Amino acid sequence: MRRLVPLLLLLICSASVQAAESLAHFANINRAPLQENNALSFAGVGEFVSITNPVSVGARGNLVYIVDAAKQLVYRYNSSNENLTPLYSVSSHLQGVPNAITVDHDGSFFLSDPFGRQVLHFTMQGELQRIYKDAINLTNPVAVNLALSGELFIADRLYDHIVVFNRAGQPLRAIGQRGTGKGQFLEIIDMATGPDGIYVIDRLSKNVKVFSAEGGLIREMPRPEVVAPTAIAIDYAERVYISDDFDDTIKIYNRDGLLETVGGTGSRNGLFRMISDLHVDNNFLYVADSANDRVQVFLIKAAFNSDKQQ
Repeated sequence: MRRLVPLLLLLICSASVQAAESLAHFANINRAPLQENNALSFAGVGEFVSITNPVSVGARGNLVYIVDAAKQLVYRYNSSNENLTPLYSVSSHLQGVPNAITVDHDGSFFLSDPFGRQVLHFTMQGELQRIYKDAINLTNPVAVNLALSGELFIADRLYDHIVVFNRAGQPLRAIGQRGTGKGQFLEIIDMATGPDGIYVIDRLSKNVKVFSAEGGLIREMPRPEVVAPTAIAIDYAERVYISDDFDDTIKIYNRDGLLETVGGTGSRNGLFRMISDLHVDNNFLYVADSANDRVQVFLIKAAFNSDKQQ
């Protein structure tokens, strides 16, 4: 059944991205009633809590997880009770500030800890389930994704490859290597799971590389319009969203090339300052608008006009 999220406390407004065929602004996640998840108190706040520096966002159904780098906390927002829950227990297992999150079907989540050279799997309550480590091949995890096969893909920025783990925490294989050839990377910064494979973007290459779950290179997609990529997401129609730190925009592609550019620098709805993460769940696009201290939520329209014309 399709999800209809009220998000009443998240400042719903009717404003849409300027002239956008693709996205309609839906809500901002920047403050919500505080709900404690254990006996600890959250010092310095009253009934409401504010997001201050979101660096990563993940969603599954009514659950939205936000990594706040300034507070070194992971928050869980549940639209059914409209509360923001700080998961204090998560921080005790981290050796540094986490930088990427992905959510499983059961509401549990995977969190990358670059300083600790590890990815941690937590229940939706923030209880540690498993640690994913590989002393030889995993030294600086910057992105983590679940393949449709159920395997865990972890991108390593130092070695510029992707380490694939099974759900038991065992490393199985590596995909890619540093270089300028086919299926090689120069500086991996993010990846996303799409209907047809794993999409990987690096900072210096002008191509997005798409791999099968087994590690075979399916294709490379040019993205010459993106100057300084920071994040990537894929929707149900295989459209690719890439955030560009150069002009605070999101460039949207299909297999034929650039469809649309949305956003720009600013603090109004539909504008951004330092996008640090993108995530698609169902037909919603979540944007970690880091310097604006919020996560913007957009409704992805059923079809773009430019798609229809092709």
